[in-house]
This record gives sequence, C-alpha cells and structure tokens, in this order.
Amino acid sequence: MKIFSLDKLPLTQKKRLEFIDFSLEFYGRVSRQWLSKCLQLATASCTRDIALYRQIVPDNLEMRHQDKAFYRTDGFTALFVHTPQKSLTQLARYSLHESTYSLACLNTTKFMFDNWLFYPDMDVTAAVNRAIVSRSVIEIEYECLKAGSMGTEIVPFAIFHGYCGWYVRAYDLSVSRFLDFSLSRMHSVLQSMRAVLVSDIPADTSWNTIIELSLEPHPSVSNRRAIELMYGMSNGCLILVTNAVIAAHILKRENIAVSKNGAFLPEKLLSLKKGLPFELTLDEF
Repeated sequence: MKIFSLDKLPLTQKKRLEFIDFSLEFYGRVSRQWLSKCLQLATASCTRDIALYRQIVPDNLEMRHQDKAFYRTDGFTALFVHTPQKSLTQLARYSLHESTYSLACLNTTKFMFDNWLFYPDMDVTAAVNRAIVSRSVIEIEYECLKAGSMGTEIVPFAIFHGYCGWYVRAYDLSVSRFLDFSLSRMHSVLQSMRAVLVSDIPADTSWNTIIELSLEPHPSVSNRRAIELMYGMSNGCLILVTNAVIAAHILKRENIAVSKNGAFLPEKLLSLKKGLPFELTLDEF
C-alpha cells in the first residue's frame, strides 16, 4: 500500500486539508459550501481538496446524500495535530459562520488570551462542540468544585472563555437548569441515547439577558492612567456589552470591585462605574 506524504504538498493546500480535518473533528462535518465560506475558495477547489483528503484518509469521513456533506465517522483519526491554542482560536473565528455560536463569539472575542494553564483537552472540546452543532445530549464525567466526581447528562449550547479557563454553557438534565461546566474538568464525553428536543428546553434567561458593564480604574489606584492604558479605556472608562453569564465571569476574572453602599474593597484594579440592575452570580458546577 502506497503511503501518501503530506510533505510533498504545497503549504497552502496542506493548510486547507488541515482545516478539513479540523472541521470534521470539531464540527463533525464538512462541505464544499462550508469550505468556500470560511476559506474564500471557489467551489471547484473545495471539491478537489475534499477528494484529496478522502484519498489520504478514506475512513475518516462518509458522504450523506441528503445534504451532500461529509460527516465524521466513528473510526476517525485526526490527520493533523490540533493544538489548543490554534483550535480555540479557530473555533472563535469560524463560529461567526455558525448561528449557534455567534452570541458566544461576539461576547468573548475581546477577552481571549493565551493562558496554557487552562487549556482543556482537545478531544473533550471537540466532542462537546460536535454536540452543540448537532444539538445532541451528551453524558459527561465531571469533577465538581464541591461535590466531587459525578456523571450527568447535558445539552451544551455555547463554548466561551470564563474566569478560569474555557467553559460550556449547558442545560443539565439532572437538575433541570442551565450551568457553566469547565471543559478542563471533564473526564469523558459520550453520546447519550436519551432523545431530547431542543424545543423542550426552556430559554436560558441569563444567557439572553444583555447588560452593559461600565468599568473604570478602582478608587484605590494611585495612577489611573496606567489602568486606562492597560484596558484601552476611552475618557477613563471601558464599556462592555455582554450577557449576564459572561459578565459574571468577567467580574471575577478581572477582579473587578462592585460597590456596595458606596464602599469599595482595596487592592483592586477595576471597579464598576455604574451599579448593576441585579446581582450577577456564577452558575458554575
């Protein structure tokens, strides 16, 4: 059997094959239309690239004629190494083309940062992302901060960068509520046999509640200009429009002081210029 050498391919084509591999791993499918939209390629070029990918690893994908797309098989083995840094960046970038991610991407892009301490396992992240795209129920083994190890079934809806790494906003079927699950604390992700209609799940009020955070240097900071430069403030203020879930993570991650009765705690860099209409809480499990 002849072994195909990727090193003989032009770099640009190799990168396109890598994106096909990434799409199958993280989205569970790939199509000519998807490649054309994301990579700004002519349809004929997309057809050739998919055909070449099938030639190299035919067992990684199968075509479904109902939508003329290629789907990830159970025997999929990644042709490329998808590093956390690159994969998470691509998820954020190309989520704009997936309506299920648009809100999460718009809310978190400004706050992405390179922190290798909190990169989740990419197999876990890919499995969760595929479940989001297919709107599936998954079984997870999870390490809770207080309750210890547990297993539960969730319906994931969006991946976002939170106060301590990467999270997925999901509906936990065992407690019938929306929670934030740390991707780094998931041991395993399996497809659940339970059939749940997305229409049967209630609206996520916190995720859909859009609020404005108006941030300014904390009153205890002696050099306000230093903080203004750090956070790119304009006229001494930084205004963020996000949803209530991510806002709670931002407040905790950036160590932002929230005034209570006009009093601020010391040793903070930022504080809220205007009070919140309600108290923000982390729904972390």
